[in-house]
Order: sequence, then C-alpha cells, then structure tokens
Amino acid sequence: MRTRLELDATQTAFIADRVRHFDRESPETWRWQSEHVRRYGALPLYLGWTETLGIQPDGSLVRWSTEQEYEGVKPIEVTSECALAVVQAVQRYSVLKDFSPRRPSDVPDCRTCAGAGRVPQLPDLICECVGLGWVPRSLEDLPVIATEHDEFGASEKHGAGPEDA
Repeated sequence: MRTRLELDATQTAFIADRVRHFDRESPETWRWQSEHVRRYGALPLYLGWTETLGIQPDGSLVRWSTEQEYEGVKPIEVTSECALAVVQAVQRYSVLKDFSPRRPSDVPDCRTCAGAGRVPQLPDLICECVGLGWVPRSLEDLPVIATEHDEFGASEKHGAGPEDA
C-alpha cells in the first residue's frame, strides 16, 4: 500500500525546494539525514530511533532505516506512523496546514492523555495520539490517499532517488 497527501502545485514545489536545499536550510541536528534526503528525494518529518518518516514532492509518505535494517525507501502503511508523519508535516510546514486531521465525531479522547495531545508527566514524549488528542482508528480517519503497493514506483523497489524513478 502507498499512502500520500494530495498536494497542489505550490505544495509540491515547496517540498521539492526543501529537499533540494536541505543541506543548508535544515536544523543542524537534522543534517546527518542529508544523504538520505538526496538519495530518496524525501523531506524528513520525524526522526525515530531507527527510522525516519518523510514526504516526497509527489505527496508520498515514506520511511527509511537509519540503522541499515533494510535498504531503500518504503511506504508508510501503519495508521499510527501515517498519523505521526501527517501531524509533523502540518506542525513543521504551514503550507501543509490544510492536512491537519479532522476528528470524527464518534472517536473518543485519547485514553493516555485524556485528549490533551501530550503526556503531562513526560512533555518530551509523543503520546500515542501523536498530539491529536484522539487516536485515528484507520487510514480513513486521516487526510491521506491509500492506493495499492504496485503504484509506489522505482524508488521503493530499488532504493534509488527520484532521478531514477
């Protein structure tokens, strides 16, 4: 499965520019990702322990291993990881604010944070609701388009950057 945000031309150009200028525009603490950004043509959104979540200029939500657990870039398929990527994208880049997930009326508050979006005792920890105050049940609760895996393209299959797609 492939997940992506349906970007307009301005948003696509914005992400492509951030990827192109990542070496000089990114926070210094993120620059170690520069080779991955070049190789996968993706803008990092979240740096995990062993994996980075990012977005490509076509809106594809992707992940890559920073510990050589696997080669290449893969689609983000898990609902919680997809939610984390979308929330981080919205928080980091105002041009993507329209993708802020909308809470369905029948979804209760997050049981971990009671709807606050953060764990009061551990302010640096990302809650299971990824800051939403509610936990998405499936990809359908998120502003993403999910399509079959075979549409993902060459970058996923070969670990190559967008120039080889």
